[in-house]
Amino acid sequence: PKPKPKPKPKPKPNPKAPPGGGGARAGKRRRLSPAEQEDIEARYMEWVRSGMARGKCPSKAIAAEYGVHPNYCTALLRRKQRKGEGGPNPFRLTMEDKATISKRYLSWVLEGRKPAESPIKELMQRYGVHRNYFAALLRKVRDHGTVANRSNKKGRPKHDWDYWGPKIRAVLRAKEAASLKTIKAELIKNNERGAVVPCEMTISKWKKDNHVRG
Repeated sequence: PKPKPKPKPKPKPNPKAPPGGGGARAGKRRRLSPAEQEDIEARYMEWVRSGMARGKCPSKAIAAEYGVHPNYCTALLRRKQRKGEGGPNPFRLTMEDKATISKRYLSWVLEGRKPAESPIKELMQRYGVHRNYFAALLRKVRDHGTVANRSNKKGRPKHDWDYWGPKIRAVLRAKEAASLKTIKAELIKNNERGAVVPCEMTISKWKKDNHVRG
C-alpha cells in the first residue's frame, strides 16, 4: 500500500499584521471616529508639508496604532477630496502650481544651480512634491512644451494664434527654410505661458491657411 501523504503544516500567524487580520474572511474593522480621522490626517499632512522625507512617513505607525492598512492615510485624503472636504488635494497640482514650479526651477537651473539659491526644499514643503518631481516636470516641458498632462478628455486643444502666430513668423524670418520640427522646437523654447504647443500638422495647416511661406 502507498504511504499516506503527510499533512501540510498550518501557516504561522504574521506578527507584523495589523490588529483584526486582513483579507476577505477577516472581520469588520473598527470604524474610526471623526476625531481619530482628523488626527490621522493632521499627522500625515504634517509629513507631506515637511517635504515627504524618506523613512519618516507616519503611515506604518498610524496603521499599527489604529489597526488600519498602511495606505489608509492617502485613501482618507482622497475620499475627503471627492466629497469636497479637507481643502485642496495635496496630490493634485493645478496648472498654475505647475507653471510656478517650472519657472522657478528653470530659472535656478539657467543661473547655474547654485546650492545656496536652490528653491527645491521650499517648493517641496509648499506643494508636497517629491525631490525628483522638478526634473520630471522640466523634461515634460522640454518634450511637449507644456506642463499639462498629455491625456486630453476635451478633444483637440484650441490654440491662441494671436500668441503663436507672431512666434512662428519670427522663426521663419530667422530661418527661411525652417522645418516644422524646427519651428515646434523654437515654440517650445519660447513658451512663456506654458500653453499647449501646436503639433507639426497643426502648424502646417496654419501656414497654409494664412499663406505663410517658409
